[in-house]
Formats: sequence, structure tokens, C-alpha cells
Amino acid sequence: MKVAVLGAGAIGAYVGAALHRAGVEVHLIARGEHLQAIRRAGVRVLSPRGDFTAHPHATDDPAEVGPVDHVFLGLKANSYASAGPMIAPLLHATTSVIAAQNGIPWWYFHRLEGPYEGYRIESVDPGGAVTAALPLHRAVGCVVYAATEIESPGVVRHLEGTRFSIERRLRGAEKAGEHKTSTLQDLEKGKPLELDVLLAAVVELADLTGADVPTLRAIHAVSDLLNANLVRAV
Repeated sequence: MKVAVLGAGAIGAYVGAALHRAGVEVHLIARGEHLQAIRRAGVRVLSPRGDFTAHPHATDDPAEVGPVDHVFLGLKANSYASAGPMIAPLLHATTSVIAAQNGIPWWYFHRLEGPYEGYRIESVDPGGAVTAALPLHRAVGCVVYAATEIESPGVVRHLEGTRFSIERRLRGAEKAGEHKTSTLQDLEKGKPLELDVLLAAVVELADLTGADVPTLRAIHAVSDLLNANLVRAV
């Protein structure tokens, strides 16, 4: 099995390192200092389950990897629409795309029986741009419950968890202590936030179904203003 991890950040690098340790052929696609550190010394994982180092192939050029069986997307969802050129070299006829994203996915209503079957959520998939880059028939749903951070280039701290039910996930969040969510990490770094899939999409679904969500609308408005200030500052 050949796997490419596109966006080898905190989650992507952790998943790639774990798969590589299990004997899977893994190719990490990263950039900057993080990529250089991985090339030099591999991915160092610091975990309560035991520290380990993995040495998967790492590159910033998907064409160097070629077609794979599975693409694990570690990108932020607001990067999906522009990911087509990065994804294309990794695909063959049956390649699956496993999107480890926050919030509402672009494939949410795909083949879902009922009155909203095939509905495209505009805030998540504006104008069908994400579907064009990531065809619906390739999508494999993935909900990530692990808490991870990039401690330094090439070093990932795994704080808690893999996949849990809701009662255990809440306890797991308590165990993670002062772990910062990926959205908070982006905020502190001045990066644009994933608000479309986390908030705008849920408000759009509320409009679609007639649900009353005044508190969510207020949070969305305030968060949108914060995000607009971040974007202007970039």
C-alpha cells in the first residue's frame, strides 16, 4: 500500500509517521523548515504512548511521488479548492482521498438519501471548486480525535487519543490539558481560520432546514470579523 500525506503538519506528520512505523510506504508532502527537518532527521513523535522516530520519504513536489493508493489530506479545509494541482499527480483510477478536516465536509450530502441528496453547501464548496479539485467519488470520511502539536520543525507532540465515542472524547479532551486546538494555533500565528467549514456551513444548514440558531449566528459574525482582520494583516 502506498500512501501520500498532503499537508504533513501536526496531524498529517503524526499519521504518516505512525503508518510508516507499521510498514506502510508513506510519502510526506510538506514545506519549509518542517520539511527540511524531516529530511534531516525524520519525524520525531513525542507521545504518552511512547516516543518514536520515523523516516518516511518527504518532499514538496507531489510529482516526485506519483500515483498512490490513498491520499491523506492534512491541509486546512480552506485550502482544498486550490489543492487540485497538488492532488492531480497523486491520483490513479482508484485512489481514495481521506480528508482529515474539521467541520462540515464538502461531500456531506453526497449519495445521502432524502430531500437534500446531492445538495452542495456553498460555504464549504463555493461554486463547486472543492468538488472539482477533490471529486466526490474519491472521498473517504475521516473524523480526527487526536490532539497533536508541532513542537518544533520535524517534532510532533501527540497529547491524546485516536478515535473515541463522544462520552470518552470529552474525557480525552480533559486529559489533553492545555492543548491548543488547531484553530487557536492558527489564530496565534496570524493565519486565516477554517471558519467556513466550522461555522458558515452550520449556519447554511440551519437556513436550509429552518433551524433557529441565534447564538451560533452571533459567534459566526464575531469570528468572521476576527478572521477578516487576520486576512488583511497577511
